[in-house]
Amino acid sequence: MRMRHIILLASFFLMGGCALSPPEQQTIWMPAEKRYISESEALERMAGAPLLLLGESHDNQEHHRLQAHVVKKLAARGQTRSLAFEMIERDRQQIIDGHLAKPSVTAETLGQALDWDKSGWPYFALYAPVFQAGLDGGWPIRAANLPKSLYKAVGKAGGLDAPQEARLGLDRPLPPEIAAGLRQNLIDSHCGLLPETALPAMMRLQTAWDGAMALTMTESPQKDGVVLIAGSEHARLDRAVPLHLARLLPEVKRLAVAFKEQTDPPTPPEGEDLPFDLIWFTPPTPTVDHCAQLKERMKKKKGG
Repeated sequence: MRMRHIILLASFFLMGGCALSPPEQQTIWMPAEKRYISESEALERMAGAPLLLLGESHDNQEHHRLQAHVVKKLAARGQTRSLAFEMIERDRQQIIDGHLAKPSVTAETLGQALDWDKSGWPYFALYAPVFQAGLDGGWPIRAANLPKSLYKAVGKAGGLDAPQEARLGLDRPLPPEIAAGLRQNLIDSHCGLLPETALPAMMRLQTAWDGAMALTMTESPQKDGVVLIAGSEHARLDRAVPLHLARLLPEVKRLAVAFKEQTDPPTPPEGEDLPFDLIWFTPPTPTVDHCAQLKERMKKKKGG
């Protein structure tokens, strides 16, 4: 047994007298029941949820490997779902459809058709296994995010007409505590560099992104539902896409999974903010100072 597994067992012992599962089963946590579950139980729960969200850290290769693993496992059960991506704007669906109509389509050829290298997202090799798993399963690929052409209109109150506002969930204010959490997340994720005046527009944009992804999920279900590939912040149950899905399809079961890097040394999950149905912990990766990178980019933009 590796020392890391020994540390995990010691750190995550839940109740006195309880027999712990083997280390490989100590990676998927169910916050609502405060217990670890096996991969087979997790997959059973995912298979039973027509609206499934797989939240990631965009630059984590293991998260994408696990997303592809889940898609393969669901396809192996005979499920057919739509596979929707945050990384592709909804107005680019015709590019996907046109390319998929061609012979000999692969994940790589689809990435090229989408000009992924110019998209600003992490390099395509990270996402290729997820796309390929969907293609191998015969699943339709769906573009899920808000078109960039709407950013400016969304960013200001009254920029969209009433039906557009309603479709994106912008016609109803977030509850104060949820709005406060979203606001703080935007401040933190931008390293405190966002001007105060930019926050209202950014909050509307975030809500619209979530609304657009939820809309895609409701518009493109297959026999067994839809899987959304998105950042973990968009999969949160207390805000984000699941909140919109509850409004749009209240009777349809949804399940939000977050792939999350464990800390090193590990910390017990009970004390963390984990607003998801399942947390699939992955090994820690080398720390990257994203704030330093952001500051450097801003400095270059200003010509400093």
